Amino acid sequence: MSLPYIQFTQEEAKSGKMNTLSIQINILNLIKKISSYKKLRKQEIAKKVSLRSSIKRNLASINKLVREMPSIEGSIKDKEEIKKSEIFKKKSIESELREIQEKLDRLK
Repeated sequence: MSLPYIQFTQEEAKSGKMNTLSIQINILNLIKKISSYKKLRKQEIAKKVSLRSSIKRNLASINKLVREMPSIEGSIKDKEEIKKSEIFKKKSIESELREIQEKLDRLK
């Protein structure tokens, strides 16, 4: 089987070479970017592992501190009652302030 012969003009040959060289440049730039990406990705993974181990250590320290702290006596209901009594105290103080203000107004 014979291969067909195609003749290029000088300008077509020059254009073809320029295209080939620009493609080679693009491929080399792509390779450089991929290697940079791989390097950054390795750094990211190393930092994630370091962060994860740091979080685990800190969480263990927090849990240890929580276990060593004295427990608060009483249940959640007691805490809610304390909050309600605080709110009632605030309201009673506000009402007393209003009453005193009314008395002052009457005296004027």
